Amino acid sequence: GEKSKSEGETREDGERKRDKKNSRGRNGKGDDAGSSKGSVQAEAKGWIDWAENASDEARRAALDSDKFRNLSPEVQEAIKEGIDD
Repeated sequence: GEKSKSEGETREDGERKRDKKNSRGRNGKGDDAGSSKGSVQAEAKGWIDWAENASDEARRAALDSDKFRNLSPEVQEAIKEGIDD
């Protein structure tokens, strides 16, 4: 059954965000940015490539930015992993 609408509304809680927000989304999963697995890698790669040449402060600031927080949880995860290596 349909879960209550409020579920996916709040942007704060990223995990929830992708839930049921717009179930008629591009790839049938209702992802805001249409982030399929492929673009998770692509999106993360951009951040990781940048991070290779960035200072520690710059990386920390980036991971604390709204831009980062607005990424999907998968992408955030992938970026953190990629940067930590």
